[in-house]
Formats: sequence, C-alpha cells, structure tokens
Amino acid sequence: MAEERDVSIGVVIVAYKPDLQSLQELVRASLRELNAAVREVQVFVWDNSPLAGAGSTHGVEGGQVVVMGGDGNNLGFGAAINKVIEGTGKDWYVVLNQDLRIGEGALTRAAQAIRRAGPATAVLELAHRPYEHPKEYDPVSLETPWFSGAAFCVSREAFLDVGGFDGRLFMYGEDVDLSIRLRSKGKVIRYLPDCIVFHDDLVGMHGQKPLQEVYDRANNILLRLKHGSALVAVRGILWLLGESLYFFLKGRRIAVHRVLSLVVGRAAAFRADCAANTSPASRPQFDRWRYCRHRPGGRYAIEAAAAKPKVSIVIRTMNRPAMLAEAIKTAWNQTYGNVELVVVDDGEGQGRQIVENLPVAAGREAVYVKTGGAVGRAAAGNLGLAHCSGEFICFLDEDDQLYADHVEVLVAHAVNNGLKVSYALAEEITSVYAADGSWTDGAVAVPYRQEFSRVLLWYKNFLPIQSVLFARSLYEELGGFDEALDLYEDWSLWVKYSTKCDFGFVPKVTSRYRIFTGRTKRSAVFGDSYARVASTHDYPGLVVSPVEFRRMVAEYIRYRGLLCLTREQLIAAQARLRALFRGRA
Repeated sequence: MAEERDVSIGVVIVAYKPDLQSLQELVRASLRELNAAVREVQVFVWDNSPLAGAGSTHGVEGGQVVVMGGDGNNLGFGAAINKVIEGTGKDWYVVLNQDLRIGEGALTRAAQAIRRAGPATAVLELAHRPYEHPKEYDPVSLETPWFSGAAFCVSREAFLDVGGFDGRLFMYGEDVDLSIRLRSKGKVIRYLPDCIVFHDDLVGMHGQKPLQEVYDRANNILLRLKHGSALVAVRGILWLLGESLYFFLKGRRIAVHRVLSLVVGRAAAFRADCAANTSPASRPQFDRWRYCRHRPGGRYAIEAAAAKPKVSIVIRTMNRPAMLAEAIKTAWNQTYGNVELVVVDDGEGQGRQIVENLPVAAGREAVYVKTGGAVGRAAAGNLGLAHCSGEFICFLDEDDQLYADHVEVLVAHAVNNGLKVSYALAEEITSVYAADGSWTDGAVAVPYRQEFSRVLLWYKNFLPIQSVLFARSLYEELGGFDEALDLYEDWSLWVKYSTKCDFGFVPKVTSRYRIFTGRTKRSAVFGDSYARVASTHDYPGLVVSPVEFRRMVAEYIRYRGLLCLTREQLIAAQARLRALFRGRA
C-alpha cells in the first residue's frame, strides 16, 4: 500500500443560479469530512450567474469559503475551474457540481486516496448514484479512459502541466478532452467506486436536456477533429444527420443547425491542435457520441439494500497465480463491505502466497483452503461452499472479474425483493493464451441478456457462474455441485435451484468472464459435456401447475421456432379482420 502524505485540498464548486440551501449544505458537508482528513481545506465557489441573479451565492462566503466571479459573466464550466486553480495554490482540488449530494464518508475516502496517490495519478473520479456512469473502467486497477466532470479530484501540478481545461468548450466534453491530454502525458485517471455522490441527473431515464443535446454533439465532433481525424469528424456529422432523421420520423427533433453552427466556426482551430495533444494510446474510440466502450445498464437505478447480510465470494484456482491475484483484487474492490473471501486451491499451492500478500480491508476476512490434490472443479466448488459463512454466496473463478458494484447491486436486488437468487448481465472477453502462461484480452461482448425463464434455463445455460448471487439456504437444502461433472457443473446447479424458486434479473453489467480461443481440443470437450449435462436434468419430485406448464411450453416453442403462430393468435387476427370489414361496411 502506498505511503500517505500530507496535502492541502481546495473544493471547487461552479455555481449558476444555485439553490442557496442546497449549495450551503454541499459546502458544509465538504468541510465536515475534509477538515477531519487533511491539514488544510478551503472551498472556492465560482459564481457564473448573470447579474440579474447577483447575490445568489450570498451567505455562502466566510471562514474557509471564498466566493469568486459574480460579475455576471458566465465563463462556462471549464474556464471557471481554470481561474480557480490557476489563482489558488492547493495541492489537490475536489471539483463538485452544485446539484450533488455527498454520500456518507465519500470525501473522507477520497482524501485518503489523494494522500496515497503516486506522481502518475492525475485524477480520481468519484462514483455516481443512483445511476452509475456506464463508461468502462478496469475492475482490477480501477483505471478509466476519462473522468466525468460532475465530481472528481485533480492534482494541481498535473492540471497546470497540460494547460487545464480547454476554455473553448463551454460545457460538455471538456472533461474528456482534459483526460485525453493527461493520458497523453502518461498520467493515470482512477475510479473511486466507494466514494459516492448522488447526482440524479447524470444519466437519467428520459434522455438529455435540449442544451446538453446540442453541446454534447457539437463538442464531440470538435473533439473528433482535435484528437482523431477529419474522416472521424465526417463520420460524426453523418451520424448526426442520420440520428436527426431517425428522431424526426419518431416525432422528435434535434437542433442540427445549432450543432453545426457551433462546429463550423471553430473546426479549423480544433483541427490545428490535433498533432500536439493526442498520443495513439490515449485516442478515444468515438463510438457514436461515446468516447469509449459503455457497459450496458447505465439506466439501472442502484438501490440501497434494506439489510446488509454477509456475502461469501468463492474463488476456485489451479496454478494461475497472476489471474488469481487479479480476481482477488476485484473482490476486495467491492463497494459492499460485509464480504468474506474463500479461495479454494486445487493446484500446487501457489494461491496461498497470493492470498496472504494482498491486503485485506478492516472488517473483511479471507479463508484459504487447499484441496488434497487435483479434485476437479465441482469438488473444489463444494469444498468452498462448505467453508462459507455468508448468508449469500457468489462464485468468482480465477479467470473472471467483478466490477466494484457487483455485490452491492445483487444484494440490494435480492434483499429488497425477497429473492433467493439474483443475477446480472456479464461481459464476455475473448482471450488468447501465450506459451509463457500470459494472456491477451481481446473483443468484449454481452452475449446473454435473458430475463429469467425457467424453461429456457432448462434448455440452455445463459448464466455465467460469476454473475449469480444465491442464498446459502439453497445450498443447505439442495446441496452443491454434482461432482460427477467437471464442466457445466454451474448450469446443473442453477437448474437444480430453479426447481425451488424464481431468479431475479438485473439488466446491468456487473462482472466479466474470459473465453480462451485457439484450444480446439478443449472446445470439443466442452461441446460433448454440454449435451451430457443436459441429459442429467431429471428431477422426478418437481411439481408444475397446469397454468405454469402451458406458459413454459409456449415460451419454449417461441424460443425454438423460427416462426411461431398460435391458434389463439389466428383467432384474434380473424376477429380483428372481421371488425375492420364491418366498420367499412
């Protein structure tokens, strides 16, 4: 763990016609946590409000709070922050939107992260609730391609070294641009998933506001010129035109003329900056209006759990210590605190040192279990289950990874809905092994987006093992893995548990698993095992009601058939046609 150092921190809030009470509470909450965490704290409120709103920040200043700006000139978000950081001398700055609420302990933990940050770390991004920003981040290192400007911490030295925000970007996209320039200088942007702020408007359920819609698209095209190429910018304009036509046909308009007017006057200047600002490694992906890959589930509202039961995470490992270390780090990165880790080593014992060397946070525990030999996946899994003390259990094989909110999201969904099993979406990573035991990760996809269906689960497995959280009571009642199986043993387990209860589905990516290519023999074994496991799904005591049976049969036929037209649908169609002709007659 990095050594902590003493730092001074400035809090920056750019205000525009703020609600005074909310602003005062944000200031008080910031000072309350940071005064206890670092030696020197000061809050800087830059007032971008028009003169007609003068006095909107009156009553905020005083003591550790300084109000700046206030002359009626709206500089924009980035330019205002530039003024504050250039004109003051703190080591780090915590930048917060005026409409945020700070989660308990968020800034205390952020201050700890600042004090431990090495010289390569330039930005620490706070996490958002109820909607987590869907942009990608590495669940092991917590590094992310760019940070959201709504809540972040930035090193003054790194910020000034790249010239701060590009003041030409009035709003939206300035955070992406700064991220690209920082990463081009070799700096790191890290996500702090346990430092939570509440920002209800970040993603929202009803799309973008009109002003955001315009500036977001215009600045994306300008950033394509600055950090991409002219061709990439043309693609952005074509996407804008195609998108506007699509929405027009659906009865909604995008102000294309406003977007293009913002682009045309500044296109040449942004293109002139291209070569000087972007390294190939930091160049964005520019996927539609995105700057990197997004994880599905950005519009899923993360709930707080009504209770915080203990969760056991079971990791099976066999002679892949590097992968094991990554998996454990993702387990310890969980935002959910009441967690224990059970590592079952079915190999030569290399896992013990990995478990002992990785630091464990206070209140958490790690259990290391060594099998008596290579007992196989199912037997190792059962050994792990036998050592679990948590009320809920999830598996995390050594080559899989959890995003930081995985346990938090699934526990809340299970507890708040009275479920014994909950599962979420998972990313599939195509990976390739090298002869030296290293691996290269490639394409990312989300192949399974299936809501719970008992009959489809009995037909095929759509639940990657690490995506599922289940109650230990199911294991105690029905047992664990079938030790006669060494592949798809998890599918057999899910089928068995589905005979007792429904599973809850969370439409958000919270984990990832690897599929290794180029192993033809192993692929053939997997194919043979799939058919064999399917034939073992025999539960003679299972009782299904006639209504449930009919529903399951219909669902199965719809899934398996290329075209499904039922008698009931034909009768309904005939009735509609008769009514139509009667009406014309």
